[in-house]
Amino acid sequence: MTDHEPGEHIAASVNAPGESALTNPTKPATTEPTWYQKAESAYQAQLLERQADTYLRLRRQADQVNARLAELGITPVRPANVVRGLALQPALLLEADDEREPTEVFATWDDDSGSVAVAVQDYGDPWQGGPRISRPLTDLGDIAAARHEGAPAPKPAPQDPRAHALASIRGLNADHLTPDGHAIADQIAALTAAVLHLSDSIIRVHDRP
Repeated sequence: MTDHEPGEHIAASVNAPGESALTNPTKPATTEPTWYQKAESAYQAQLLERQADTYLRLRRQADQVNARLAELGITPVRPANVVRGLALQPALLLEADDEREPTEVFATWDDDSGSVAVAVQDYGDPWQGGPRISRPLTDLGDIAAARHEGAPAPKPAPQDPRAHALASIRGLNADHLTPDGHAIADQIAALTAAVLHLSDSIIRVHDRP
């Protein structure tokens, strides 16, 4: 005789495969350790310090741009300033005209030379990284020269023949080659590898003391 009424049964505790009897499926997700809040606070302090340093650096650059313009007797359409997002806004010297003069001229800071420079931007062109540096701003003639001559063409990126050769080998897709083409591709890859190995050997020989 049992203590249960007829028709009543006891529900057995059944564990899912791989789940122990001690596993609690209703257990909340793991929380961050107590020390992490201090780590987050330290990070925020570091971030504020970096932002403050960036602002001060950009503020000095903007002041130097405006000071050079004042030395040359130039009143800009818009002085250099530090704008939202911690970016240097160049001083606008000459506005563009889509009918007569398509070039806007600016005074800005050139990080490469560490000095004030003249920069240009074609009217209507998408704003990609700001105006392009034309030349250092040493006198009034530099502004007219920049407007007439624009900015030098960007220097081409240095080529790496080795990287191109390796990329060409990796780019050969055997699935798209005929049997003859596959054989030719293998020969080209082997020849390329041999040339690169020879080049490496020559470099090592010349690098020896």
